[in-house]
Amino acid sequence: MFWLNCLDALGDWFEQSGQPAQAAALDRDVARLGQGPAAADPEGTEALAAFQRWMRQLGRRPLLLLDNLDIILNGLAKQQWSLRRELQRPGGIVVVGASAGWLEATEEKNAAFYDFFQVTVLEPLAAGELIRCLGRLAALRGEPGRAVQALLATDPGRIRALHDLTGGNPRTLTLLYLLLETDTGGDVLSDLERLLDQVSVLYKARVEDLAPQSRVVLDAVALAWNPVIAAEVAAASGLATGVVSAQLTRLERDGILQKVSVSRSNRDAYQLAERFFNIWYLMRHGPRRQRARLRWLSAFLRGFYTPAQLRDRALGLFNSDDAGGLSRGQYLLALSDAVDEPAWRRALALEAERVFAYLARSGKRVEDIGDLSDLPRPETAEDWDLHGLLLHRQLGRIEEAEAAYRTALELDPKAGWPWKHLGDLLRDQERFDEAESAYVSAIKFGLARWAWIDLARLLLRTDRLAETEALYRRAIAENPDDADAWTDLAHLLLADPSRWGESEAAFRRAVALDAAANVPRRRLALLLMNSGRLDEAESLLRTAMPNDSSASALCALGYLLLYFRGQVEEAKAAYAKRREIDPEDLVAASNLLAIALLRDDIEPADDAAFDAIVGRHPDSGAGLLRALRALVRGDLPMAIDAFAAVLSLPDGDVLTLYQGFVLLFLREAARRGHGDALLAALTERGIADTHWPLVAAYDAYLHGEARLADVNPEVRTAARRIYDWLDAPRRSESPTQRP
Repeated sequence: MFWLNCLDALGDWFEQSGQPAQAAALDRDVARLGQGPAAADPEGTEALAAFQRWMRQLGRRPLLLLDNLDIILNGLAKQQWSLRRELQRPGGIVVVGASAGWLEATEEKNAAFYDFFQVTVLEPLAAGELIRCLGRLAALRGEPGRAVQALLATDPGRIRALHDLTGGNPRTLTLLYLLLETDTGGDVLSDLERLLDQVSVLYKARVEDLAPQSRVVLDAVALAWNPVIAAEVAAASGLATGVVSAQLTRLERDGILQKVSVSRSNRDAYQLAERFFNIWYLMRHGPRRQRARLRWLSAFLRGFYTPAQLRDRALGLFNSDDAGGLSRGQYLLALSDAVDEPAWRRALALEAERVFAYLARSGKRVEDIGDLSDLPRPETAEDWDLHGLLLHRQLGRIEEAEAAYRTALELDPKAGWPWKHLGDLLRDQERFDEAESAYVSAIKFGLARWAWIDLARLLLRTDRLAETEALYRRAIAENPDDADAWTDLAHLLLADPSRWGESEAAFRRAVALDAAANVPRRRLALLLMNSGRLDEAESLLRTAMPNDSSASALCALGYLLLYFRGQVEEAKAAYAKRREIDPEDLVAASNLLAIALLRDDIEPADDAAFDAIVGRHPDSGAGLLRALRALVRGDLPMAIDAFAAVLSLPDGDVLTLYQGFVLLFLREAARRGHGDALLAALTERGIADTHWPLVAAYDAYLHGEARLADVNPEVRTAARRIYDWLDAPRRSESPTQRP
């Protein structure tokens, strides 16, 4: 059958390469081979001879690509020596095979294939490596791969979640790519289901090939999901510990299981070596609750890595300036993009000068204009453009402003500024397709310097991240000294942790180009904080503060000191200084409130002030502050209820919007000796299922980092990040600890 399958594969190649006559001739040869009894030719000598004739006729040397080589060789137990002889012929057949486990056929010294194959072990791919490999495959595929390239740019969280659930197994890479290419609109769970369908035949055969006792042991290990020791497998399976140990050793030797260390025992623990095999087993054979747990985990990981949430969190941290103090809505559009970027400030000032020069002809000020009749009559395209700017940005008369811009373009269709300003207006109105067309025209008619970035920011709002990145790079190519473009590109890259190195380089380039630019400094500080490089982050923020007119660096510094270093008094001073600049700043007020709670500075009489601040937050933030207040007042049941309620909210974004408050509550519960009670309550209420990585990280925070080894790799990746956040103040106090 082996050589007949080779002939069939050759026939498929003939058909795919447009050689139907050759395919028909080969089919006739195969039909003649099938006329004799198979028992008369057990080693397939005639089929091999036919295959060799075809190779000579073609003048080609055959290359056989054999997946699941271990299964193939096991099925050819009686023909292995004859197969080896054929493979050893000079100029003969070349075999490239793949196997999920070690090849038993290569282990026996007296076996045909002992020390025959050159073996390369493929280690699991890191998340960034997986994304880059998929991107490379998409690029090589040309037009069919464009959808995957866009997906990788717009939703790397989906790929990162799949990486955590599949363990980065290189064997799943091609399957994963093909699924993404055929359907980019799925989600983590649907991707998993389709992958599982693809591998079911292989995994089912692997289970059925095991001896009965081995199958029982595999079942116990797979359903445990977390690493287990022999005694735990024995208890779950009902087999004697000695029998279990022998089967574990055999399964480990066969490459199905792997040994790992756990914190609870000095003995070796075991888990499935191929993580996707474990996922398949859970989904196909696990009890209902276990399957539900996997679904909860996939949802958690997707939310944990969503680029939009991470991007919103970064903007919320560093762009907390209140625009309400600006009269009459001046510079509304620029403020909606980036109020404190120096280049935008310069551009707005230039436009303002043009507007005021236009008004000077009538001898009026903006404050004096109450009716359209008070405005001077525009005559040229430039005047109509300035007229539109005044209506749009100073007076907020959107319909009249749009009409003015379009009148300017009727007078001069090739004027770049009216196209840009019309694009700004349309973007404000969320008429994104029309805005995009206007920006493209502005670029065409000489305003590439600004319109490239405007267009990129527009596409960013519509989540077209791959195109956004391309536009920023286009703007940089035309003007390598554009600090704004470097800053925006760096911020875009910040959404994907696997590209933080690129993001850091872009931020540093922006800082080098504009020494007064504080925005890239603050955003770079965020990146360094989440990378554990606290000293560098603090230095950047303190450098930014003297020249930071918005004083957002004070909030960022307070955040670093409070949540990453545990320096409460220093953080309090930074937030207090920020409130002196802007008494209405919610970020500063909320964090000062949290600090007051930690220091027991809030009296029951202050509940009205507490409620005033809490009322400005959504349910998740308000709930966390109430949980913290109950905790410091000694009402543990209420604190647990409030905290669990927040984690049970349907939006699931608490770790991105309120990461700091979550960390503060968990640390304070541990400091007051309530950590284990909180952990038990979360487990009892099912939070350990819906937020498994968070609970695993807290368990490790309470009982030692080694506890992270006790959970499966799929959970451990996210748990490690949360643990590092929780543990940051302790590491800051003890520099010798793991960075």
